[in-house]
Amino acid sequence: LSFLNLSDNQFIVVPNCLGKLSDKVRIGLDRNPFLTRRAFRQKSVETPQTFHLVKGSDLCEECLMKCQTEKETVKKLEEMKIL
Repeated sequence: LSFLNLSDNQFIVVPNCLGKLSDKVRIGLDRNPFLTRRAFRQKSVETPQTFHLVKGSDLCEECLMKCQTEKETVKKLEEMKIL
């Protein structure tokens, strides 16, 4: 075995078993969506299944702050292109 093609397999991390192969074996891992170390350590973001549209003036102060914080978090994630 001189070449192992694992391209287009949707791997997000390199499989551990590849470390057991001989150093002479070339491995093709093109077009796999590998996660960066930073993205791998972050919690995954769950998208709510339902949304409720309300006016900010109809919410209590605590709920309004919670909604604004979540909105800011989503904006930051979108800017980082994680979401």
